[in-house]
Amino acid sequence: MHLTPAFEHLGYGAGSFPVAEQAAGRILSLPLYPHITAEQQQLVVEALNRALRR
Repeated sequence: MHLTPAFEHLGYGAGSFPVAEQAAGRILSLPLYPHITAEQQQLVVEALNRALRR
């Protein structure tokens, strides 16, 4: 997360958290929150299907 634009202001760069950076290359994070609509869920499913077919 420290390498995403939302956290640039903290000043951490690549190599600041090597374990987190290594894990980030292996983790799939899907949107998950109480108010996600059925339509949004379908968009996630479709995007995941497209990505897995490559």
